[in-house]
Amino acid sequence: ESRYTHVVHIDPTFSTLLGELYQGPLEEPPWQSFLASVRELLGANLVTLLLRPPSKEEHVVMLADGGSLSAIKSYNEGQFVLDPFVDLPSGQVISLHEYLSEKTLLDSDFYRVIMQPQGWYDFLGLVIRQESQLDVRFRAGRYRGAQPFGESEKTLLRSLMPHLERSIRLQSCISRTERERAVYAGAVEQLLVATIILDEQCRVLSTNATANALLAAGAGISVSGNCLRLADRDADRELRALLDD
Repeated sequence: ESRYTHVVHIDPTFSTLLGELYQGPLEEPPWQSFLASVRELLGANLVTLLLRPPSKEEHVVMLADGGSLSAIKSYNEGQFVLDPFVDLPSGQVISLHEYLSEKTLLDSDFYRVIMQPQGWYDFLGLVIRQESQLDVRFRAGRYRGAQPFGESEKTLLRSLMPHLERSIRLQSCISRTERERAVYAGAVEQLLVATIILDEQCRVLSTNATANALLAAGAGISVSGNCLRLADRDADRELRALLDD
């Protein structure tokens, strides 16, 4: 009789990194733990996550760990127009020195205005783009004097790419749900509908402004011991029966 033992090897560092990536949408600002960890693993001086492309009409949503806040602000407020490293093919991890020859880079306004004053020399880029639904740009940067990014750093980003896409989609769904809920709540307020949210024990969880005014008026409805009460006993019993059902 032959017996086979299948051993599953799980890299604890990568597992922790994935946990931080999927926790990211619940953080404020999002993905800060992940960005700090991936910067350390990449041996980078800066990592940034851009959740939509910058434009003259609308500032980019840029999350970052490391680097200079003033430089990031300057990029956000207009220097992005000098950036030649923006039209990367989707789903590929590319270093700046693969994308541009050294002469082209050193002669560019991007190098003279942005990179050289800050001491940057190499960047690693990843773009995830899907029509109008998703436009994500990840960057890692190293200062002049450091080793250029190599294959091991690219392999890490390739491994993270599908998880990064899923995490950002989760964050987008959460944000959309919160926006829809806010719009609905605003519409209810404008309609002057009293809203009282109860649990199954008739305890009050929340009330809106119109409901607070109704309760304060004592118009046959009140809250006692954090429980909703109706002055009419038959109506009160019917309410509790409905809640029980």
